[in-house]
Amino acid sequence: MLRKYRVPPPRYVECVCLRGSSRIRQGESSVQIIEATIHRLQKAAHTHGEGSVTTHLRNSNLPIDDTLQGVCRDLLTLYNRTSDSSGTLGSNPNVHVFPIRLDEYLQGALAFPDLSRATVDLIASQMETSRLANGGYALFLRYREPPNDFLLIAMLKLKPGAGIDEGSLSLQPTVNIDLDLLNEAARINITRLQANEEPYLTFIKGSRKATEVTEYFRNALACQNYTNSAEQTKHLIQAADDFVRQRADLPPDDKRGDSREAYRLDLLVAVAFGWAGRRRRPAAQRSRNAAKPPSLHARA
Repeated sequence: MLRKYRVPPPRYVECVCLRGSSRIRQGESSVQIIEATIHRLQKAAHTHGEGSVTTHLRNSNLPIDDTLQGVCRDLLTLYNRTSDSSGTLGSNPNVHVFPIRLDEYLQGALAFPDLSRATVDLIASQMETSRLANGGYALFLRYREPPNDFLLIAMLKLKPGAGIDEGSLSLQPTVNIDLDLLNEAARINITRLQANEEPYLTFIKGSRKATEVTEYFRNALACQNYTNSAEQTKHLIQAADDFVRQRADLPPDDKRGDSREAYRLDLLVAVAFGWAGRRRRPAAQRSRNAAKPPSLHARA
């Protein structure tokens, strides 16, 4: 038997079947896979226009087995480490189709395979407008990591490799999932979405992609108010600079030897960790009604 995707034996992973779903335990966190499926979008690079994308749709959910558990474990580890952008779902029913289908699914009016197929059609339509997109495999994963419920959509790529035939012990060519080429992926925190808490929609940029997440993928999911963490950081630094310049009560050097630059850096750290109001200052300055420090969304 030729192994197409071999899952390395985990050191701290415990999988327990629960009514047709599986739970992946990594340390103290527990991820329960609810359902998953995958579809193929085929498109040659540097082509675009109507008919440039061909879809191959799966009719049912994927079996929740060791292979799926291994892929999901690696995928979620990568996503949690590299997701760096966020947005919201559009609310115009005449334009934003995906949020409508998602709501139908969450209300029980649409099955998971039907949601995934409808979403693939949206992705394919937007992919046709992108010359650089070259297709892939759209993985849809519904899982729960207490206390949150998630839907992950990721465009997977394949890479050639080698395996060992267990019968003949000969080397055989294989095709494996290449997570290093994960450039398009989005995750919806369903718990936050239903509670109207932001951020509930996040994106991955891709480990080998310097540009922002592919626009066609965002458009297919009706993403609005897209923000990149690098852009947010730039706005925060500018807001801190403006705030320090407006502080007439700040001398070039105070009694503790803090310069304005040190105050600026201290302020950035304080805002980032949510305790700007607790910054230590001389007693004379603490008694003044200082201006409110900039928030993370001061220039959003």
